[in-house]
Amino acid sequence: MAQLLPYGFNLSSITNIAERQVVDILSRRLSPQWMLIPNFNFRLNNVDHEVDLVVLNADYGIGIVEVKGGRIGIKNGQWVHNGNPENPDDQARRNAYGLREILLEIIPTLPKVLSWGIALPDSTAIVGELPVDVERNQVILQPDLDEPDLALHRLFARRIQLLPTEVERIIEALCPTMSFTYDSNALDRMVREHITSVCEAQVGAIKELDINRRIYVEGRAGTGKTYLAKRWVWSGLTHEDSRILLTCYNDPLGQQFRDEFDDIEPRGSVTAGPFLRIMLELEGMPTPEFENTNDSEYWGEKVPAHIIDNWVKVTARFDRIVVDEAQDFSPAWIGLLESLLDPAGENKFFLLADERQTLIDRGFRAPGIDIGWVHARLVANVRNPRDIAIIARKYLDGASAPSSMPSANAIATRVITTDEEAVAEAIAAVQYERDRGFASEDILVVASSPALRDRLRQESGFGIAEDRALGVVSCEVAHRAKGLEYPVVIVVSGFDGFKVNALYVAITRASNRLWLVGGPQFLEDLGLGG
Repeated sequence: MAQLLPYGFNLSSITNIAERQVVDILSRRLSPQWMLIPNFNFRLNNVDHEVDLVVLNADYGIGIVEVKGGRIGIKNGQWVHNGNPENPDDQARRNAYGLREILLEIIPTLPKVLSWGIALPDSTAIVGELPVDVERNQVILQPDLDEPDLALHRLFARRIQLLPTEVERIIEALCPTMSFTYDSNALDRMVREHITSVCEAQVGAIKELDINRRIYVEGRAGTGKTYLAKRWVWSGLTHEDSRILLTCYNDPLGQQFRDEFDDIEPRGSVTAGPFLRIMLELEGMPTPEFENTNDSEYWGEKVPAHIIDNWVKVTARFDRIVVDEAQDFSPAWIGLLESLLDPAGENKFFLLADERQTLIDRGFRAPGIDIGWVHARLVANVRNPRDIAIIARKYLDGASAPSSMPSANAIATRVITTDEEAVAEAIAAVQYERDRGFASEDILVVASSPALRDRLRQESGFGIAEDRALGVVSCEVAHRAKGLEYPVVIVVSGFDGFKVNALYVAITRASNRLWLVGGPQFLEDLGLGG
């Protein structure tokens, strides 16, 4: 629910029925980061002004909404309300300019942008054309109130971001009798706690499938696959002789696995890490005699060939093998892993995949039910706040968020025209989030190309995801970010732009806040243009 100010505000005090209905709907359906101040009155230049609703959000700025119930239209270029001339557009505009003037006198450093709009709760559609000085995003119709977060997202097209101190001063100016302490991270904590509980509820049921020996789980990004994979590792550690292998393809996630399961004795042993590196470390696998050039030829050709040529020498065996991001594996690699299972042990093999995240196609296909595999599906996005999940679902075929998932108003956009601007805006976004209280290790920057990533690292001091524990901002391309999760993700689309699957991966890494930095078309394709 949104915050109604002043604290304890009584909705019944709003005498206008349409205004009361709009405030009631917004207060119940908006997330807590939105603050609503109904019936705000002020005097400027000896003229009284009454604003139906002041709307405040640290990530969007400040704006006003004028509410008009009943029948409203435009005849011969003039607004008509219930048959009488009445111009809500002019009223909203004058009130917005007046409120801005008052606030700037109190807070001279405040940005001069103040959004305004008109809510028409009894109108369901627009027939004909709006006046040239009114844009569609400034008009909130009855259907728009079904998803008020999106309606206000469109209304605040010219968004500004307010520092906590600015929010506090605005509230003190508009509600001087109240005591209010603004906590910029309160919503982030609430969202994370709620998402964790929803994730546990979804994953909990499927986890019990580990009574079966072969399980294939499919789920879009953010549905809890990695969380489930780790749960299956822990549930397999039934005694001190348990031998578990947990792997994935990309290095950052594999390193995260290795760090988490580095020392779990006496519960058993877990071999965890990125696939190719783990295979080179298996008992019996000879050390390659060729030079480690750490390039695409080394990891893409020489190491896989070395592993296959020497596989018969491997003596390591496991009771349970869990493969996360299995869509990155070739059928041959899956076969090699399965051969590591000890038939005298648990002999359990679990694959978790999202073919929508396939960035390099190595021929992976889901194993068939006809050969003994149990199939399960994770359906709900339990990582991203609802507003991020909506974009991933609507434009990138992601998983839908459950209706109970909170909306964090977590999306910020920046329009750029050159790679130089992209780098500058990304660095500024990182600094803004640091100022809000996020640590550097909470922030991931995802670039659309290796060249842009390298430039960002060079000009900013950003590092690689494997160094996250050292307190640096991670800066990667999408294929190295798969499986990772960060409170703040800044997606930077340069001149070359993102491929669809890569953009899907990048956006769905964010657990609290998402920045989208790119050209006008990049934002337009995600429904964020204008």
